Amino acid sequence: MTLTREEILAKWDSMKPHERDSWIFYDVLGWMPLDTAPNAYGGFGTIPRMTDDMSEAWKVVEHMKSKHWCFMLSDENEEWEASFYWDPHRPAYEALSAEAPQAICKAALLAVLGL
Repeated sequence: MTLTREEILAKWDSMKPHERDSWIFYDVLGWMPLDTAPNAYGGFGTIPRMTDDMSEAWKVVEHMKSKHWCFMLSDENEEWEASFYWDPHRPAYEALSAEAPQAICKAALLAVLGL
């Protein structure tokens, strides 16, 4: 079953921070569960706090850019808007959040899911 963009965003809002981090770790960064593969730092251990730490969220941006995604981040009326896109003439995958790391991670997730 494929979830819609609205269902993905509703699920995101209902999750705890560590669940969101896991979702980004596996679906965006493409890492396997920690018991079978090393994490992004080359060793086993906890999943980084990508959804609430800007330095960790920026690693998501770097990963997406390595896959040829373009990226934009702006603040709009006390909310952050993150966008990933392939072609500036086509719609971007965008997400809003009060926190920049969450906007980045949500937009990256929507981009890799094509929503």
